[in-house]
Amino acid sequence: MNPLWLLTKTAGIALITIGGTSLLIKKLAPKPSDLFAGAVHFRRGMEEFQKGFTSVIFGADRALEGKAKTVNKIPIE
Repeated sequence: MNPLWLLTKTAGIALITIGGTSLLIKKLAPKPSDLFAGAVHFRRGMEEFQKGFTSVIFGADRALEGKAKTVNKIPIE
């Protein structure tokens, strides 16, 4: 087999493989909005876990007290 033909064939197969892999990764990768939504959901889940843990250890009154401190309301003028 001609070495030039072998090199061309190998390079073509490599380019097709790289192109297909990049398209697959682009299709399967999460979008930035999905990452942001996941981060917000995770943070809220951890806050709920903390409130539940606090209510089990210190009682329900202490858990509600911590929630009242974290609520920020926007003043209406």
